[in-house]
Amino acid sequence: MINPIDNILTEWAYRVHNGMPDPKNQYHLVQLQESMKSLKVESEVIDMVMNHLYEVKQKLHSDSELIRSLGATSKISDEKVNDIISGKYKDETLSGAGATYNVNKSNYSYGDLKKELSKVPDKKIYITTAGSVVKVRTKYNERICHLGVSTAQNPSDAYLGKISTLYKLSKLGGVEIKSKLAAGIGYEKMQVENLDTHLNAMLGKGHTPLPLYINSKDTGVDIDGGAKIGGSPKADLAFGIKGAPNFFVSYKHGDYVDSSGKELPASYQQYGSLKTFYNKDFNSAFANTIIGTSTDKFLNKVITDKAFTSFKGMTDASVDKKGFIVIHQGTKTTTTGWTQKIELWKPTRFKRVKNILKKKKSIDAYFMDKAGWAVRRDLSKVPGGNDISLLSIFGKDYASGKAGIFNCDILMQDSAAFTVSMMTDDTGQAQGVNLEVSSKGHLMWNPKIYGTSSKFPKFAELYKPYLVARYTGEMDIGWNGGTTFMFGARLLVMPKSQAKGKKDI
Repeated sequence: MINPIDNILTEWAYRVHNGMPDPKNQYHLVQLQESMKSLKVESEVIDMVMNHLYEVKQKLHSDSELIRSLGATSKISDEKVNDIISGKYKDETLSGAGATYNVNKSNYSYGDLKKELSKVPDKKIYITTAGSVVKVRTKYNERICHLGVSTAQNPSDAYLGKISTLYKLSKLGGVEIKSKLAAGIGYEKMQVENLDTHLNAMLGKGHTPLPLYINSKDTGVDIDGGAKIGGSPKADLAFGIKGAPNFFVSYKHGDYVDSSGKELPASYQQYGSLKTFYNKDFNSAFANTIIGTSTDKFLNKVITDKAFTSFKGMTDASVDKKGFIVIHQGTKTTTTGWTQKIELWKPTRFKRVKNILKKKKSIDAYFMDKAGWAVRRDLSKVPGGNDISLLSIFGKDYASGKAGIFNCDILMQDSAAFTVSMMTDDTGQAQGVNLEVSSKGHLMWNPKIYGTSSKFPKFAELYKPYLVARYTGEMDIGWNGGTTFMFGARLLVMPKSQAKGKKDI
């Protein structure tokens, strides 16, 4: 007697295209149900079998959500997710193109990443999953490699193999999954710890301070390692003796040129924000100088843009019963369409406006609430533009000629950790420590501190300083003796390549 199960399996195999029934395949399950119906199997039995198989199919591995976060979008079936977990797909390499960790390595296999894990600081690697790119990073936020998340309905086996590589990496000790790392985390810390690690390895802890050289140029100061700086100074990092800083660096992370020597667009957004200038110290020092006059002229031109909503002689602001902002100009009131739900008028900003009006009684107010708005001016064509540029690059105390947290000795740009080497005499005795940027990096010395005259640095075309006003809802700037205020906009000095596509005024 033929076993009825054999009959069902034979019929099922006949109905699927490759003759190999797969209970994880939705189409194959439909064909199984049809096979049993054609063999007149009782409906109760068919329901029992199908319910059981669907339960098995729908049961997901505990790591399924992890696989989804690593690049398996909802378009990828649960079966394929389980197949990745079970190791069905061959591990594929991840792209290192554009990465900041090792600019010379274009691809990373699982084996490569396993080796890098043993090299990175604290043997710690992060996989960040926010956005459309999954990234493998160091603790200093350097990108090692990445995977662009595919939106294809049926991504290739090679793509699934890349997810497999990330999944296997995630299971190693020292690897942590995060949505994202804190913005700006660690680049400066990377450089300081890199210096300390090398000096301690070469000379031992507590060594005698040595003269500091940058790209073989004597800085005129001695250091024994990195130094801490507090607050929000212009200097991003510092070197010094026993933690006390005496050499101050404005650090910009990223490559200046590519491997062929071609100049790249600036990897950083700004040289500096003039928000730090527009304070009592700045106004008293520059109010009647070419610097103050030029920036005021630029701002006076900016507010003629029709994108601003202006209220001359503004005396107060209030909120009506419906939640709309009301602008007062003496006895005149204007109910706007703004509410405190937008960034420009959120409670903290509303309080800021009220405080300004309390002190000034009356101001000419210009409000910007259009995201993406920006205008610019080439500083090389502005009287005093060189000085404005240098204040932005090195700090507000640039004119003093004295190094400090608000007047950096140097601007250093690189994507890699600085090379640290010992300078020795003929007997091998340490005579100094030399830091160098890579072939893709860049230096700009403070001309007031280094050089016989305050010679303006030479800028590559993409790095030329531009004065830029742009939308930033939570910012404001007051000028003309505090009688004119611009709300919802920010004043910056930016590299030309970061100010591209904007309106020149």
